[in-house]
Amino acid sequence: MNKKVKIIALLIASMLLIVMACNKIFAETTNLSPADNAKTVNTEENEEEVKYIKNIGKPYEGTDYIVGNVDNDEQGNIEINDATELLSFIAYILAWDYENDKVNDDYDIYQKLVEKKIVKNNEKIKNVEDLYNICDVNEDNVISVKDAAEILRYYACKGAGLIKD
Repeated sequence: MNKKVKIIALLIASMLLIVMACNKIFAETTNLSPADNAKTVNTEENEEEVKYIKNIGKPYEGTDYIVGNVDNDEQGNIEINDATELLSFIAYILAWDYENDKVNDDYDIYQKLVEKKIVKNNEKIKNVEDLYNICDVNEDNVISVKDAAEILRYYACKGAGLIKD
């Protein structure tokens, strides 16, 4: 494995551990009911901040896939695995050797990583548009760590009872 990929993967793993530790600390120290928490999450001041989280876990309009379901599990659940898969993909995009391994777009990289069994194959991703509709959860036209963070945030809010189906 390329040294850049190892470093990026280590950084991402560290970020995930920090997020999970913070989530555990938050879960153990909060005494608020889900209704109290919902008031702080859904205020107008935070409306822009929670805008994209509302799209996660819902079917993308006109398709049969779910926004944020990166690993395409059968139940359509958005879990930590989705963020982990996305972070792995992002690490390889950032470390890709574009000079020696020509690709047209992120979908080509995704396909090569699936072939090498580095990332899990999502049968719903058939082109670059599908890739972005599923993975670019904050709709900024870039698949980035921010998207993985939004998936983790959604997972935490869902686990805390702040998001209803």
